[in-house]
Amino acid sequence: MLNHTPPNSPLMSQTFYSLVLAAAQAESGIGAGNRDTITDFEADAASGAADTIELAGAVSFSFVGDETQAFAGNGTTSARFNSQTKILEIDADGDAQADMEVELQNVDGADLDDTDFTVV
Repeated sequence: MLNHTPPNSPLMSQTFYSLVLAAAQAESGIGAGNRDTITDFEADAASGAADTIELAGAVSFSFVGDETQAFAGNGTTSARFNSQTKILEIDADGDAQADMEVELQNVDGADLDDTDFTVV
């Protein structure tokens, strides 16, 4: 389940996308037709308009990089991104296996890093 919170004022350019991990795992799965899609995510922190994915329910989080990287495991929520498919894989429970996916259309993996995620 993906909740979208638009900017609160014309001066605020950042958008927050909240993933409530317990609900998201039950409602957002893996594979086409099962994953959530964000069409307008801005991952370029240098632009000053970067968006954030809030991970509600995570104790700790690590963005491990591209799809060739292993998940953090050891109970740590982690994510990795495939620039070709635009799929963000999330290991919500820290067991080193993908639990859910989010398609981030128009995102370049080089622009995505830890600053695009917040644990709440």
